[in-house]
Amino acid sequence: MKFSKKVLFMQEGGPMPEEQGAPMPAEAGAPAPQGGEDPVAGLAGQLVEMLMQQVGDPQMVAAILQTALEMVAQAAQPAAPQFQRNGGKLQRI
Repeated sequence: MKFSKKVLFMQEGGPMPEEQGAPMPAEAGAPAPQGGEDPVAGLAGQLVEMLMQQVGDPQMVAAILQTALEMVAQAAQPAAPQFQRNGGKLQRI
């Protein structure tokens, strides 16, 4: 088997060729982190602080957040179609 030198060079590795031009911009869909903090984590922290001030019990706050998570998960699932029997046929309601 005969391999070209270019293929062998690329397989062995080497310095990356320098790219000319401007650096690539960040993704448009991804929010830029502000101050190195994740914005979702900041909102979650504010929510926990608010609940702690109003409720006061950490176990109760955990239960509230767990219930809210279950409600969100249930809302995200599509509703199963409902059927009823009409004589010998099933009809969607």
